[in-house]
Amino acid sequence: SGRPRAAGKPPLFSFDAVRVPLYLAWAGEDALLKPFASFWAEFSWRTLGPVRVNLETDWVEMGEQRQGGRAIAALCRKALGKAGKLPRVIWRDNPHYYEASLALLAGLASRDRGR
Repeated sequence: SGRPRAAGKPPLFSFDAVRVPLYLAWAGEDALLKPFASFWAEFSWRTLGPVRVNLETDWVEMGEQRQGGRAIAALCRKALGKAGKLPRVIWRDNPHYYEASLALLAGLASRDRGR
């Protein structure tokens, strides 16, 4: 985007930054979701998905697509009027606290948006 990154932060889009599109969608900032949705669409057909991206080199680390990231990607698609629904949160299949929390927050955001 040409914008400077935060001082002292590595140029990565990863588990901690995945909350940015969640909060943008929740706030109704749909125009700002397009880059995220386009990025995730590149990987939608794969078993593995992007878990870390270096924003300076475009290097992508692939890994297991967990429930939280999938839910936020689905929320972005829905916010932009694309078909689909959020994955259901299944606790026994998702022992990861952070992933489960992201999935639940995406569900709340979707409900708040009325979709």
